[in-house]
Amino acid sequence: MIDRSAATPLYYQLRENLRRRILAQEWKDGEALPPEMGLCEAHSVSRSVVRQAIGDLVHEGLLERRQGFGTFVAQPKIKEALAAQEVGFFDDMTNSGYTVTTVVLRQAIERPSPEVAADLALAPGERVVVLSRLRAVDGVPLVYVESRLSASRFAGLLAEDLRTQSLYGVLRTRYDIRVGGSRRLIGAVAASRRIARLLEIEPRSPLVVLDSVSYAEGQGDPIETYLAYHRGDRTKFEVHTRADGVTLSNLRLVEGE
Repeated sequence: MIDRSAATPLYYQLRENLRRRILAQEWKDGEALPPEMGLCEAHSVSRSVVRQAIGDLVHEGLLERRQGFGTFVAQPKIKEALAAQEVGFFDDMTNSGYTVTTVVLRQAIERPSPEVAADLALAPGERVVVLSRLRAVDGVPLVYVESRLSASRFAGLLAEDLRTQSLYGVLRTRYDIRVGGSRRLIGAVAASRRIARLLEIEPRSPLVVLDSVSYAEGQGDPIETYLAYHRGDRTKFEVHTRADGVTLSNLRLVEGE
């Protein structure tokens, strides 16, 4: 209840009230909160008080606003490895107990951009296999990724069914290649209309972008370059470094974020 005799601001009291109810799962993950006017009437406070309380919880990641629909309890977030490893996204998620579904949007050969050709150390005139995939975790669209690999080495990927298996798994079993390292750049962009539609978010919503080149274990030659667009409302990166230069990184989608 709101205590009007207390020195604590009304918005703060309401915020903490809502926080306790959310953490107690009075509203389940993904469930809508009552409309703002309903909260105003229930707590006898102004709309500005409700908006400030909700705004703080949105900023903290406990709530999320969906334009035209209202305010919802944020969905639990999922942990995904960021540091390069032998397993890919599919195996990483399924090994963690999640259900991954993949829609293959494009599987073709194309002429690479100069940047991609340089990243993959391609000879002049070489083509690349391009794989465009939409990945969902437990039914929630999470990542749109575009991978490119040398067509002279990996043309057989055109015949692979990547809806139910990991690209890195195919590289291991079909080509005896394992990922041993990578160079990854992390950035943030606003979602284009196309990517927003695929990820079921509003246009210009924040996305976390990984721009990566993966290298083969042992040989160290580049085997894949990709751009992965992660939903910003479901993404959190966690990086641990040590004095000896070792870096351990994870992309974390943590409950309550």
